[in-house]
Amino acid sequence: MILYVKTLPGEDPEPHFKRLRDKAAGREWVVRRTIHDDSGEVVPTKSAAWNQLMKDLAGGFARGVLVPTYRHISVDEAYYEDALHRIHEHRCMTSLLVPEPAT
Repeated sequence: MILYVKTLPGEDPEPHFKRLRDKAAGREWVVRRTIHDDSGEVVPTKSAAWNQLMKDLAGGFARGVLVPTYRHISVDEAYYEDALHRIHEHRCMTSLLVPEPAT
């Protein structure tokens, strides 16, 4: 798994990473890398950190990504759904620490 946290510039990602590490350990997932994306509200495809994540998944470096909430991928529903589809195309999974809200 890759642990991915997106924050505003200057925000400390460690509280998020600690919770993600705890969940990964509880599921016995091997954490291959942590990625901190401090690009704020930039859409995923414009983020260097997100593009590195996608490169890692496409190359088989990890089989999935664990994020705190869907908002760490994108606050825009269309971009979020597109990101999920792209991850799935690489036969990888996305896991959220906090489930998506019911619609």
